[in-house]
Amino acid sequence: MTTCNPFAPLVATIVLVANLALVVPAHSYRAEDFLRATASLQVIVVSDADDPVAAGSLIRSSLELDAEEVARVSDILARLGTERALGVDERSVRFAAALSDELGITQGLAKAVEHATRKDHLRRALGEAELPQPRWAVADRVAAIDVAWLQSRLGPPPWILKPLDRTASLGVVRVEPSTLAWGLHELRSILAEDEPVLTERFVDGPEFAIEGILDDGRLEVVEIFEKPGHGAGPTFWEELYLAPARLSSAEREELSSVLERAARTLGLSTTPIHAEVRLSGGIPWILELAPRTIGGRCARALRFEGGQHLEDLVVQHVLGLGSTRAERRGGPVGIWMVPTPSDGVFRGFEGLEEVRRLPGVDAVEITTAPGSVVFSPPRTQSYLGFVFVRGISRANVLERLAAARGVLRPMIEPLT
Repeated sequence: MTTCNPFAPLVATIVLVANLALVVPAHSYRAEDFLRATASLQVIVVSDADDPVAAGSLIRSSLELDAEEVARVSDILARLGTERALGVDERSVRFAAALSDELGITQGLAKAVEHATRKDHLRRALGEAELPQPRWAVADRVAAIDVAWLQSRLGPPPWILKPLDRTASLGVVRVEPSTLAWGLHELRSILAEDEPVLTERFVDGPEFAIEGILDDGRLEVVEIFEKPGHGAGPTFWEELYLAPARLSSAEREELSSVLERAARTLGLSTTPIHAEVRLSGGIPWILELAPRTIGGRCARALRFEGGQHLEDLVVQHVLGLGSTRAERRGGPVGIWMVPTPSDGVFRGFEGLEEVRRLPGVDAVEITTAPGSVVFSPPRTQSYLGFVFVRGISRANVLERLAAARGVLRPMIEPLT
């Protein structure tokens, strides 16, 4: 591991009044937007990047949850007068929470974040609070899973298999007795044979992604995205988001109430949250709840009063600079997260300029470099790109998303 040297001049000349440490992994989708949101502030960036990721002060770190590394970085931050630590994605929020506890800013935040980001810990905590979630069990290794094991613990199929600590639907599959061999094969491509696996009973119903900010345990819902066409698998790559979601006021209130209770159960009180929920039988079943903002580039679809972005709201909240309440502006929006259709080498897109000229297409962002080896779901956790669409109505946005999907075509060269 390496550090910025020398630190004495750094303390003396750059960050005497800085009080926020922003933990930024080198290859995070979320890094750029959080760096933009803090550009006018004197922040300390903690990163494993080889190249500079921001102007100003930088502490290089492995970002590994090693007691010695956490203590080393915390000691530097303490000398710099740091009063807050903020992560930008699943990995960095864990390191930021460990720093926060080590600095004495919080107590027990690292444990709460671990409970939220480890799928089995989340399930156990929600179960103890009797909150709605799928029936679940943990297999201590991939080889322990067979039809009899799943039926005895979860009941009749279909079932879901998940790695305990992966994100972006990596390794998540829906299986039945006839497809279990395929599902286990996919898991073995991601996990070691002796790694544990979370298994769940599949819950049917429409799925939603909820963005919110917790303020001393009270949840302010920022936006609810609907996931059109996100159905029964067998893989669960998130492809389409649509906002505002088609929900009644009562359903929105119930979603907010259940998630607020879940966050309290986990020990989370002041943090952004991203949750995945299915509505089945009128009940919001919690699939995921993470102490971070939405993944990928999806937050770029959201605009708030005064031209603010989601990251601006989060930073202001963490620093106590403003209220979390902000009304989203701009009408209905849609996002197409471009999936990888097959394994191979990504060579770019056909129809790129054409899709950019389509009515309602707000932006097209390519996030995978040509020449990259890519994999189809469930063995991928990255996107080829993002297409952002705006419209005057829900139907209009869906039409424009369909038009974009008909024009933009990934070019994948098969692996030899």
